[in-house]
Amino acid sequence: DAVSSLRSRYVGRNLGALILATDGLYNKGQNPLYSYPALNAPVYTVGMGDTTIFRDLMIRNVNHNKTAFLGNTFPIEVTIDARKCSGETVELTVSRKEKILITRTLQISNNRFNTVIPVFLDADEKGSNKYTVRITQLDGELTYDNNSWDLYIDVIDNKQVILCLANSPHPDLGAIRSAIETNPGYEFRMVLANEFDGNLSGVNLAILHQLPSTVNNASALIEKLEKQSVPVWYIFGSQSSVQAINNLQTGVKITDHRGNLTEILADVSRNFSVFTIDDEFARRISGFPPLIAPFGNYSRVGDLQSMLNQKVGQVKTEMPLMWFQTSGDKKTGVLAGEGLWKWRLREFADHGNHDVTNSFISKTIQYLSSKDIKTPFRVFYKKSFTENEPVTMDAEFYNESGELINTPEVQVNISNEDGSSFPFTFNRTGRAYSLNAGYLPSGIYKFTANAKSESSSKSYTGTFTVTALQAEKSETVADHNLLKSISVRTGGTFTDLSALDLLADELKSRNDIKPVSYMRKKLDDVINVKWVFAIIMLLLASEWFMRKRNGAY
Repeated sequence: DAVSSLRSRYVGRNLGALILATDGLYNKGQNPLYSYPALNAPVYTVGMGDTTIFRDLMIRNVNHNKTAFLGNTFPIEVTIDARKCSGETVELTVSRKEKILITRTLQISNNRFNTVIPVFLDADEKGSNKYTVRITQLDGELTYDNNSWDLYIDVIDNKQVILCLANSPHPDLGAIRSAIETNPGYEFRMVLANEFDGNLSGVNLAILHQLPSTVNNASALIEKLEKQSVPVWYIFGSQSSVQAINNLQTGVKITDHRGNLTEILADVSRNFSVFTIDDEFARRISGFPPLIAPFGNYSRVGDLQSMLNQKVGQVKTEMPLMWFQTSGDKKTGVLAGEGLWKWRLREFADHGNHDVTNSFISKTIQYLSSKDIKTPFRVFYKKSFTENEPVTMDAEFYNESGELINTPEVQVNISNEDGSSFPFTFNRTGRAYSLNAGYLPSGIYKFTANAKSESSSKSYTGTFTVTALQAEKSETVADHNLLKSISVRTGGTFTDLSALDLLADELKSRNDIKPVSYMRKKLDDVINVKWVFAIIMLLLASEWFMRKRNGAY
């Protein structure tokens, strides 16, 4: 994050050097050793923290899936580190609700010990389950905070089937698959349209990539999806048939097409209220590469919710790029451009992750595939949050006519495992509701949301977990070797904190850290200089006067 921020702030500027004061420990993202050379500036590192190795037995990490399915067995991997504990026999336990489920005994064979212990657990209780991994506390350890690790597994009893039908192979399909498969609650199936057998049994959502196309109008398939009320997410692109698109009645009609394509940037709509779009999403998506979309005038011909609008260069328009439409009990989503794969590549290059792209695809899938459209009141929320992530929710309320409204006040009461309650009131956004409950401590939470109208009262209950950030406990020894390597690779030097006063002198002694002078040349016609023009006119007038006086004319 530091590198990304500095690159954006100092791009094209004369960055002489960077001073990085840290203990050299990192627990998220890629290795900084490969990031800082991109600044094209020497990095001077200042070693902080303690490099002394103390006696310590710790759980360095626990790898696990966030979701398991009822009746299955799921694995977790526990990484154990031990320093100066040679010869000790320790015990590892995994418990749930203070009941020990698994016990493992291991022998520490040396003073620099590391091992990975696989553990298999049964998913026998539906809902959010808290498991605690503990290891023996030895006398003389530096800290006991890293001798336990809490993890939360959401046990569910069904999967939603997402069927992706494509006109032809395309890199967008891999991007969609990668985003969907981050959630084990989805089963992703991908088939080329000309190879599809027509079986829609159990399908919760169909993604039609560049269908209908110029070679396949997919009319029979679309009619079958309509008949079985399967929600559809259309993704248009270079292979799409604009004439067939206009026949879909998605709420937008494309005119003046002329058979061309155009590059369209994404701009977040200010009036979108289907689900929450945070500031980070809007900030990142504004820097993503353009999508390839059919050229034309996109005019609204129906009621729709526009999530993204089209931006041509720096000009923002009201033409939709990504929108949703609801007709009866069926929901439809449309992305009028191809190129999601480029979004993932750019986001990883700039930020080292795919968070926003995955969130965009996941929230779209979650909204379109949800089957409770007939429920008058419903709440959308994530099943798991981290301690440094605000707990957010979205809500919708439908009146007796099936219209989406937000006139009733919606309140929610969130309670933790100890019975403590946290009441909140949803904010109104457009025609829906949103809530930012802030940061909550780790644990399992239950909530009950209530919406009261003049004629009825509706409620919605759910459960979510907040996971503790335990990465800081997994290492207690500063890594100054990493700092030295960063300085060597970038042309800087490593300085111990005790010798910090010498750093200023070393920076001043560098001949390449100098101000940069810029010169600009500008040519101007002499005739535009007023005093020169005045002299020329005076000379011409004088010559004319003298010739006239002497009879030359």
